[in-house]
Amino acid sequence: MHCPNLIELPSPPFGKTGWPWTEDNSLISNTISDSWPKVTIITPSYNQGYFTEETIRSVLLQGYSNLEYIIIDGGSSDDSVDIIKKYEPWLTYWVSEGDNGQSHAINKGWRKSTGDVLAYLNSDDTYEQGAIIHAVKYLQQYSDVDMVYSDVNLIDHESKIVRPFPAREYDVERYIKDVRYFIPQQGVFFKRRVFDKIGYLDEKLQYRMDRDYFIRIGMSGNVRKIPGCFSNFRTHANAKSTAISVKKLFDESVFVGNRYGASYSFWVYIRLYLELFMRLLIVNPVSSSSRGRKILQFMKKRNLALWS
Repeated sequence: MHCPNLIELPSPPFGKTGWPWTEDNSLISNTISDSWPKVTIITPSYNQGYFTEETIRSVLLQGYSNLEYIIIDGGSSDDSVDIIKKYEPWLTYWVSEGDNGQSHAINKGWRKSTGDVLAYLNSDDTYEQGAIIHAVKYLQQYSDVDMVYSDVNLIDHESKIVRPFPAREYDVERYIKDVRYFIPQQGVFFKRRVFDKIGYLDEKLQYRMDRDYFIRIGMSGNVRKIPGCFSNFRTHANAKSTAISVKKLFDESVFVGNRYGASYSFWVYIRLYLELFMRLLIVNPVSSSSRGRKILQFMKKRNLALWS
């Protein structure tokens, strides 16, 4: 796919500046050729039009010429489709039609993909400059590594950094047993060879499909956390990660753990439920309350919260 620069893309909306509106990765693009591995990025989209253009530009302006970019929209009723059409000349494939949720949309994209390296980026999240090339360089340098991931930034509605969101080192046994162990999906890239081995996302899961998939990769291949911050994880009132109910998140978390042999005591269930509730409050500043933060402080002082 031709890698566009700022001049070729549509002009940014009024008042939008910086990456990826008025800055690109043109210096990086001069060092990339089609001899580099093809990278496929899938963006599942549904009614996130306010953020979608920023997501698209953060992919296209990576300066990585051997890029396959696929957008699967679930039949949005806002301006998402109009935005996607603006960037159609630089997309490998896109469609807007009803689907069975995010996992199904990503799987649809993967069925169209031909890349050697795969990733997916939600339509309200963004890549940092140079994310793709840094991930690919590492995967090329270490041929035994199947998946890499990085820290991410937590950003708000207007793309301002709220705080860093550090990721833990990968340990598949702990990842299975500790349902609070988190790998930020926005910073993940993996090789097709491990995808060919383990297959598609479990479409029965809509909230913990990432966790399930990264466990499967870890059981079948080599996973490595690498330095840097590849991407930005957006929190806002309508984000899926902040709009979901605690019960749905809790049920899928326990289901995935049980699937791989983990078992939990009654008190672990209670702690998990409380911590998931608190995590949603903290990740989403719109929903945060002074009472919620006081509860979190109380839990930490009494060693009831086992994540930081």
